[in-house]
Amino acid sequence: MMQRQEDGHWVALDNYFYLRVCVDEHGACSGEVVRRDPDAEGLATHIFDVPPQRNANDLKDWAARALEAYREG
Repeated sequence: MMQRQEDGHWVALDNYFYLRVCVDEHGACSGEVVRRDPDAEGLATHIFDVPPQRNANDLKDWAARALEAYREG
């Protein structure tokens, strides 16, 4: 599920964590993982940045693996 936002595309990684995808003028994708606050619409906490990847699918895969590692501690 991807929604168009003024500041990038938002991809749901699960019910609380989202990936913000930004594409530069050369087509490289980078982003950040945030945890949205379910009680306060529009509020989110930055968890970590995602380094540049070749495309949005690679970015999402990297973010999903990193989020799993983050949860495992």
